[in-house]
Amino acid sequence: MVMGPSVEFGSFRTKSAVELAEPLTNDLRELFSNTSLPLPKAGESLLSAYLNLLEKWSKRINLTGFKSRVKAAEGLLFDGAELAGQLPEGTSILDVGAGAGGLSVAALAFRPDLSASLVEPRLKRAVFLKTVRRELGFHSNTF
Repeated sequence: MVMGPSVEFGSFRTKSAVELAEPLTNDLRELFSNTSLPLPKAGESLLSAYLNLLEKWSKRINLTGFKSRVKAAEGLLFDGAELAGQLPEGTSILDVGAGAGGLSVAALAFRPDLSASLVEPRLKRAVFLKTVRRELGFHSNTF
């Protein structure tokens, strides 16, 4: 996973979504402490930024049925964290029917050496995934 730098426009600098993400709450930290891998600090910021985007977009379109960040993390991210612990170094994930992309985002947050290709046939979710890639600083060869 390659995180993009913040963007500079003229004399001011904007911060990336990952830089702006608030720390994970204690209940989310506890959830991810139950996985087979430790969550790197950069991965924590990435997951928090992803949950922010998911929450923001879910107000406009139905991406998932989850009503809270904790439920979304349990339902979308936990399996990706567990998957990351089972893959050999440098593995490339093909996520067909990616939905909101939680499985792949979590795997990449826990294991920066992985890459992922996401396939999503539903236009709204595909547009969301492009936003996730752009806002979280994934390069097209990573996500």
